[in-house]
Amino acid sequence: ADGYYNGFSNNVLWPLLHYIPLSMLDSHGDAAERQWSCYQAANAAFCDAVMSISPTELDTVWVQDYHLMLLPQYLRDASPSLSIGWFLHTPFVIADMYLTL
Repeated sequence: ADGYYNGFSNNVLWPLLHYIPLSMLDSHGDAAERQWSCYQAANAAFCDAVMSISPTELDTVWVQDYHLMLLPQYLRDASPSLSIGWFLHTPFVIADMYLTL
């Protein structure tokens, strides 16, 4: 959980979504890559948890914020007809910010 929440979510995504280029932080690229694996695994675990309750076409799954940015795609892959909503608490940053990744 540390590599997911305190790692990629808050060391990489939070600064990026608040216009703080990663080059301005003391983050190391190799650490971010390890944290990325944790982030993917955590989002997959959330997908497994949602799918374990067998949502139907009548259900809507709401996903909140940057901690779970991969979850909508994982859910779509698992259940193509599932209704999915997603909320991000910040506006999307300009595309140039993603170049700092």
